[in-house]
Amino acid sequence: MIHLKWRNSQPALINGDISFIDNDDDQILEFKRTTENDENILCRFDLKNHEFSPDISKP
Repeated sequence: MIHLKWRNSQPALINGDISFIDNDDDQILEFKRTTENDENILCRFDLKNHEFSPDISKP
């Protein structure tokens, strides 16, 4: 339940616009949620069953 409480306290996850991010791997889902106040949250989901080290230096 603590995860839902945190999620529900994040305006970008509730009301933010969504922008999907292209990557070289069709089993990695990436998107950014952005509010009108420029609050951003980057979300990355690994849909495979292996280790993944993302490059977080990309904008």
